[in-house]
Amino acid sequence: MKVIEGKNRIQEYFKRELIRERKKLFRRYRKNKVNLFTALIWLINYEVRPNPISDNEYTHFFMAEDMTRFRSFIPILDEFLEWGASRTRDINREEISKWSKILITKFLPLGFKRRTLENAIDYKTEGVELIDGRFVDTYYKAFQEAHVDWYNKSNPDEDWVEYYYTHSKKFSNRILERVDADLNTHCDITMENLTIFLLSVRNEIENHLKRVPDLRRITMPFISFERENLLKSMGPKISRERAERWLEKMEYQPGGNINRAPFLKLSVADFGLRYIPIIAVFYPFESFEGAWTYHATKAAKRSTAFGTMGLDWGLTFERYVREKLARIHPNLHVFPGSTKISPIDYPEVKSCFDKIDRERIEIDIIAYDESKSYVISCKAPDMVHGPEMFREIFYVKHTEIIKNIDKNLEAAKEIRNYAECISNCTTFLEEKNLNGMIIEPILVTSTLAPLANEKIRLWLSKTRPIPEVRILQSNQLF
Repeated sequence: MKVIEGKNRIQEYFKRELIRERKKLFRRYRKNKVNLFTALIWLINYEVRPNPISDNEYTHFFMAEDMTRFRSFIPILDEFLEWGASRTRDINREEISKWSKILITKFLPLGFKRRTLENAIDYKTEGVELIDGRFVDTYYKAFQEAHVDWYNKSNPDEDWVEYYYTHSKKFSNRILERVDADLNTHCDITMENLTIFLLSVRNEIENHLKRVPDLRRITMPFISFERENLLKSMGPKISRERAERWLEKMEYQPGGNINRAPFLKLSVADFGLRYIPIIAVFYPFESFEGAWTYHATKAAKRSTAFGTMGLDWGLTFERYVREKLARIHPNLHVFPGSTKISPIDYPEVKSCFDKIDRERIEIDIIAYDESKSYVISCKAPDMVHGPEMFREIFYVKHTEIIKNIDKNLEAAKEIRNYAECISNCTTFLEEKNLNGMIIEPILVTSTLAPLANEKIRLWLSKTRPIPEVRILQSNQLF
């Protein structure tokens, strides 16, 4: 057994493997590039496009296996585009079946190698094992298994999402004006352009999907758009120059953001140059509009729209949890608002605050019953159009998942530290009639937190200590 250690050596190994496999496949199938590329687009748009298992006005939810299968074909798409694939042809269903099998058996491993190379920089320095000529990364394998288990159990709290859209001021004219200004400044479009274009393309796609089972040819089911029709779909209130610039930004390039650039500019058999959409961006993921609005507000950095939406999201979730606790636990006393504590008001907590490097703390919710008090932190990281959703829908990178787990770990540590500080603040406890009670820290999240999953905890516990904090999803309080 051989072990490769160090990020650079791991990257070099996988880069050599990728180049070797790529040369072998491209040399063997160079005369069949068009056939394979046509089959690949068919697979992405019709065969491996996930169907939602939760489908309501606010959320879609998909099985991890379906998501993984779909994502696996995106690196293959990148490989073909870099190979120079630029056209499709009209082939029958028997041929599609033949070339699809080759893509799955021969090219899918190439896509995995490409993903592995991109993730290699994030591997732990203990390395990967080479067994019988093949790598076995036990660290990453265990991580993948834990992540899939967590994802499949992560049902959304649909009551919370509906509550937000019902109670929030997010869609007030003031916020929309700010988002519109950010789109105009950083993307050279308006919210009206974006909405009109999205509705037009999505309607075409939905009508197309209804007809697909009745179509006999393969190229014909590829919904495609003429350039002029896409430009017209942007509405009358956009200049020709701005429309052309925006369309160019929506052309997918290898390694690009497929949510903001979901069109393949290709030569389609019998039709000439066309734009083929990645259907899943418009249905069922519906991530196109959110990807552009988030990109614009994120680009602004200090955007008042981005800051206000984020603040509104967090405060509304906190209010949702507080109201739900009071409703489902009538014997539980819930403080009416957040609680601020500082050494200025309570000098006995200064040493504790110095230890956690805080000048003051603010606790979202404090509640108590006859024998116990609960110090609760509310975290809702899953804005319906948030960055994690857009990045992870199609292509999960190791770094992005680890960032989410790290945020969850830090949130758990934070509320544990806050609970310890409160337990040392006797004056505060006496004021609130909490003296002598057990103080339990709780982290409430809007989706199933990674650390609420046993496999994630087991995997993480091998390298890091996990704080003793109860972690609950908002649809399963207490």
